[in-house]
Amino acid sequence: CRWILGNGMLCNEPVKGRDFSGHLRGRHGVVEAPSLQHRCRWEGCRLQEFNRDCLIRHIREQHLLWRWPCPYCHQLFTRKSTMLDHRDKLCPYRRV
Repeated sequence: CRWILGNGMLCNEPVKGRDFSGHLRGRHGVVEAPSLQHRCRWEGCRLQEFNRDCLIRHIREQHLLWRWPCPYCHQLFTRKSTMLDHRDKLCPYRRV
């Protein structure tokens, strides 16, 4: 984790992908209330505030570089929902 702590140090805690949102909530105060705004404190990030869900998605897409491959054509997508739309409606190799 490359989150900058209040003392200016990096978190540096190893976190497995699926545990990441829990890590942000438990260690860095990215709390459950979806309407609260949080600033991205990832090392080198200059973007403004996000609500919880958008912040977690931002970190996964921009900093952790998560990608979702289409199971048929293997095209990569930054969002799972976009991949699912592609897979179900647009992929020329989809199963009908």
